[in-house]
Amino acid sequence: MLKEQVYTINEIIKDAGIARSTFDKFADSRNLRPVKIEKRGKKFYSLADKELVVKHYKQGEGRKEKEKYTNHKEERHDEVVDLLKEQVQQLKQANEQLVKSKMLV
Repeated sequence: MLKEQVYTINEIIKDAGIARSTFDKFADSRNLRPVKIEKRGKKFYSLADKELVVKHYKQGEGRKEKEKYTNHKEERHDEVVDLLKEQVQQLKQANEQLVKSKMLV
């Protein structure tokens, strides 16, 4: 009798290129259940479950969602950097004005 190959969550998320929290949300939404749970709570999933997750995040809608989030995150980062540069410039100008006003006293 052949044993079915099982995969840990860490193996699945590594192959899919996702975070643990992303896997948990996906598993809940697709009602994925482990085929085996060890005494200490380590969960194992079937090959079919692993392929479903990997395919979703490597080729399917999950990949698009991931790219959208990543691109949005980069755009937001650029906005924050620009805002901080502007604030630094304003602080430099305020500092120069304080120095000049101290010299006049």
